Amino acid sequence: MRIARELWSGPRPWLRGPASFDGDWLVLDKQQAVEYHPYEEKGIAFALANVRTPRDAVEFIGKYGMLKHGPEDEDCREAFLEWQQEANCIQNVFFLVRALREGVRGNMELAERVKPNIQYLFSAPPANERETLEQIAKTIALIINQGLNGVGQGIAAHQVDFEVGQLGGFAFIARPHNLLGYIYHELAMLIVNQVPVNTCEGCGRVFLVKDVRQKYCSPQCSNRARFNRWYKKNKKPNEG
Repeated sequence: MRIARELWSGPRPWLRGPASFDGDWLVLDKQQAVEYHPYEEKGIAFALANVRTPRDAVEFIGKYGMLKHGPEDEDCREAFLEWQQEANCIQNVFFLVRALREGVRGNMELAERVKPNIQYLFSAPPANERETLEQIAKTIALIINQGLNGVGQGIAAHQVDFEVGQLGGFAFIARPHNLLGYIYHELAMLIVNQVPVNTCEGCGRVFLVKDVRQKYCSPQCSNRARFNRWYKKNKKPNEG
């Protein structure tokens, strides 16, 4: 029986490599780009959420590639404005997740902040805190489902180990058409698995929380914040 390759192959490869910012456009140098599998990488959703400048986007492309243009595209260029919109969307999802999780624990401060921004999605304002959190949860699901629109599903067969006579097993995977689909798949898994995330109090970057006491994304941000507190406490009145 002959089986079409796209039905049995593993995760779709993508391109990453040197890029430049040309006017309003981000451009991947396809001649120097190399193929890789996004499933081998972790944290792509965090990386996109923290893209703020063209330089950030160029660095992102070097590590992960373009959002929508890949191996089959001759001209790999994308408008930076679209990147900003996608990055803001991912940032908003992370913020909504924080608001929801803190609200469930009894702290409704963030939930009250986001409530006016999602009211247009619902026919009536929430009557109480429970309904506020339900509307936030539904908003998260709506955004992620839109991002997953068109993303297929399948399984990938792992390599058979003939020496020990064992089948490597199977993995359930998403099969998106582009990197943005991978990003929304990763984002969905982070939320479903309740992975802790936070926003750095120093630089505002979204990061994966490894310690519940963690307030900064890196030791550098923590040290910088500590120095700023020390400086404000110790500076002389006549200093600027």
